Amino acid sequence: MRNFGVIFLSIIIFSCSKNDEAIDTAAALPGDNSFNLVLKDSIGNDLLDPDHPNTYNLGSIKTFEIIDGDVIEIYNPRMDAPRGYFIFENYLDENVFGFSVPGNETSLYRTFLLEWNNQDTDTIVMEYETIYNRNDVVKIYYNNEKKWDLDDAQDEDNPNNPIYNNNIRGVNFFEVIKD
Repeated sequence: MRNFGVIFLSIIIFSCSKNDEAIDTAAALPGDNSFNLVLKDSIGNDLLDPDHPNTYNLGSIKTFEIIDGDVIEIYNPRMDAPRGYFIFENYLDENVFGFSVPGNETSLYRTFLLEWNNQDTDTIVMEYETIYNRNDVVKIYYNNEKKWDLDDAQDEDNPNNPIYNNNIRGVNFFEVIKD
């Protein structure tokens, strides 16, 4: 038993090194594949608030992905969010549309359609970059307008930076004003 203790202690002592590099914890995290948005009209009314008269019918919102030119409806009845989205209220009492991108696609550009109702559909393009052997979102475009950029989000002086400015809206967050 004494020999076991000496061997165990030796392994611990010799496996430690002052030159060990710090482990990058980001490399161990799954790729970021989501976004959150707040949807308002031109005078600031929350279009996701079920108590507001001009809100979208939250049960009728559909999501689609365009893959190789084909429009594929996102729907999996076995999921908690069968259409890939959920509506939640954040700490600012805003109703937030949270969208979790389905699948483990390797494409660096993905296009989604958000069908709010039969007359109103918007386009989301998510641009990815391979970081630590996974695809992470680096830019999000909403109807061809850049709404979120990883470089801007990491800027310490950016007021929308959730890391440096305690922005409780979260990462990959943006606001959309509908006319």
